[in-house]
Amino acid sequence: MKSKYAVGLWAFESPGDRFVLDSYREGQALDDVIQIISKAEKISGVELIYPSSFFDDLPMAKEKLSQAGLSLVMIGADVTCKREWANGALSSVDEGIRKKAVKVFHETMDVAAVLDCPCVNLWLGQDGYDYIFQVDYSKSWTRLLKSVGEIVRHRNDVKISIEYKQKEPRTHTFIATVEKALYIVQKVGADNLGATIDVGHALNAYENVAESASLLLSEGKLFHMHFNDNYRLWDDDMIVGTVHFWEYIELIYYLKRAGYDGYLSLDIFPYREDPLSAVIESIEQLELFSGIVDRIGLPKFEELLSQKDIAKVFGFLRKQIFI
Repeated sequence: MKSKYAVGLWAFESPGDRFVLDSYREGQALDDVIQIISKAEKISGVELIYPSSFFDDLPMAKEKLSQAGLSLVMIGADVTCKREWANGALSSVDEGIRKKAVKVFHETMDVAAVLDCPCVNLWLGQDGYDYIFQVDYSKSWTRLLKSVGEIVRHRNDVKISIEYKQKEPRTHTFIATVEKALYIVQKVGADNLGATIDVGHALNAYENVAESASLLLSEGKLFHMHFNDNYRLWDDDMIVGTVHFWEYIELIYYLKRAGYDGYLSLDIFPYREDPLSAVIESIEQLELFSGIVDRIGLPKFEELLSQKDIAKVFGFLRKQIFI
């Protein structure tokens, strides 16, 4: 597996939270960010969110990315970050809202096709609930499945990749786990429908990320990967591998074993850190994990798995990595 790295350009935005509403630093213009990223030699791809002003002139947008030597590897369709989606988008009880949300995805797919972007990300931050007895689960899921079906049938030359997340901004989101994402994929049954694993979201759901990736890989439905880190309690979007060292080694092993050839894409949100430094360090961490797996070798990992002696496994890994 030769690693290809990408980054979501929201890492360079002006970040705020509910305590510091006016952000922790000034954001940078998108054109400037693209130029900054183009100088990071290991990054060859970027992710963007639709709609934004960047997409107003598609030929110009394509030219800017080309001049910077960058590929657009994923576009996220935003049906979360405006007030109109507060009570859900694809599962909304309001038919007008659902149709508008589906239209956003159709437009995003059309834009992706023009810009030679292979995949559109489907993340539904507002489709869920905060309290029990707040929504009708069966009716909500029926509407959600119908809406996803309408999206993927729009065109088959662009993939739709479902990114699951347990919570935020709702306390409970409908597509919360890898199993629920795969349920939708199999229920809708479209060739161009798969899933995105965000490492932090899997950690929040108390999943073993390698197992989740293995599950999707076995079905041919792991369309994209987002890399970051957290303490499992919240989607902190920290620098890769700063918390979960061993989990990352196992994840990279399973990706290599399956021959995963997609982008290793960074979804980090450095509030107080320099964005470019955080991006570069995240890539260096991924290179470290990849190098460890390559040095030990896939056959040796297979042998370790067959031994069923975890003390010997970690004794071997410790000596290989630290001594």
